[in-house]
Amino acid sequence: MTEPELRGDEIQGDSLAGFRKDHVALLFLRFDETRIGAVKEWLGKLWPRLATLNAVAQFNDAYRTMRRMFKARVDARTLPPDPELYAIWVNIAFTASGIAKLAGPGALTGFETAFVMGAEARAGVIGDAEDGSPGSPQTWIVGAGKNVPDAMLNIAVDYEPDLAGTVAAMRSELATFGGAIEIIHIDTGNAKIAPQKGHEHFGFRDGISQPAVRGILDAPTRPLLTPRLIPEDDPQHPGCAAPGVPLVQPGEFVLGYIRQDPDDPDETQQQLPTPPEPEWARDGSYLVYRRLAQNVPEFRAFLDDGAAELTRAGFTGIDAGRFGAMCVGRWKDGSPMARTPLVPDPVMAAHPTGPQDFYFWKDTPSADGRPSATMDADGQRCPVSAHIRKINPRDEATDTGHNPRTLRRRIIRRGVTYGPSYDVRPDEERGLLFLCYQASITDQFEFLWRLWANKNDTPRGSAGIDPIIGQNPLQPRDTHFVQGNLDATVTTDRRFIFSTGGAYLFAPSISAIRDVLAR
Repeated sequence: MTEPELRGDEIQGDSLAGFRKDHVALLFLRFDETRIGAVKEWLGKLWPRLATLNAVAQFNDAYRTMRRMFKARVDARTLPPDPELYAIWVNIAFTASGIAKLAGPGALTGFETAFVMGAEARAGVIGDAEDGSPGSPQTWIVGAGKNVPDAMLNIAVDYEPDLAGTVAAMRSELATFGGAIEIIHIDTGNAKIAPQKGHEHFGFRDGISQPAVRGILDAPTRPLLTPRLIPEDDPQHPGCAAPGVPLVQPGEFVLGYIRQDPDDPDETQQQLPTPPEPEWARDGSYLVYRRLAQNVPEFRAFLDDGAAELTRAGFTGIDAGRFGAMCVGRWKDGSPMARTPLVPDPVMAAHPTGPQDFYFWKDTPSADGRPSATMDADGQRCPVSAHIRKINPRDEATDTGHNPRTLRRRIIRRGVTYGPSYDVRPDEERGLLFLCYQASITDQFEFLWRLWANKNDTPRGSAGIDPIIGQNPLQPRDTHFVQGNLDATVTTDRRFIFSTGGAYLFAPSISAIRDVLAR
């Protein structure tokens, strides 16, 4: 099957490849409108240092190879556990105000309305409170009022001391431009500080279900962007990168590429109308930032209440741990309820393809030797209301039509936890620095949150609101569950996730920064 060629030295690397670092700093910048010449001078120095898709993807591939090699040698007790391969990555994205300051208001012509309006103006669209209560833009520490940034620097490193040193060096560099560029906020994330590495603060493994992006890098060796883990004789091979992981066209995440055919997931040559964004936006991505605070004791209380409610309704074998897995659709270790609905399966969770090897609307023979998923139309195994099923219905038909259309709603998530574990320092703030890339904020991020997570009868009927990220500030949230012939609704007004910041940004190509924004 034909694979599109990706302009890997143009696309910034975090979007399609992912920095995949344990330590992250997000620097939010504001430009002095009277000193834009100095800002452009700084961008002229910055753009050659930005991490490209080619650089990041090939580093990640080399790192995977070295980890496999080192694991064999570690098992033989001949080497220490980690390969000595590391990098410091930097990318940049701009809000609409930043682009207007650098290239003039006319440069925003063609960009989608949600981006131009910005996260503060769109907060109510995705269900954030607007009455001044926690989660309202009036309470945000960045992204609203006088703290709307013009740009966001994304710095990612392997080792924590490198992060502090890189941020300090960037502060010093910006200071040489005499106040033209002000740092208005810094977020730091650490993937190791939640209850367990790779888990968010509620205790669940995070970042499992990512889209597999089609494409060949234009690097000399012309590697595939996404490794293929399915044998060629497997029926899933043409359309999937791994069991249960459909391939998605790059145009769903980066402008200027073929997009997914809404009616045929295997079609690779669908020609769509020219996108409305200006030509210089080619190879760029829309980027959403949400600073999501997590209230761990409220979440734990919700799990206790929900388990008790289902038990009163006659459900059996329900405790807080299982009810939490039912709400997420996975156990804390990442093993999916579609395959193991009664207890977690650590072996399945640790297998390279185990956590994604399932569908909802058909039997799914497993490729890892562990229990398989079976058809689960009514949500006996994985509730129809579960977070992973609300946001990614996989092979199910939805309110948008047949299942290939769900691939056009996928987003690429690049989040990292911030703040200490609740069980270590309970009085401090903690949460998730949520980042996601897409070709349309309206049709992807906002659609998922507004029309699927926050509504009772989508993506299919009577599911209830997403119990994890769903929000309805006007009334309690209902979520539905079934067991055998029993049907029960859990209602809660507990708020355990709320926004403390946000930004809608655009991550341009390297040449767009060089030739348009820095010129």
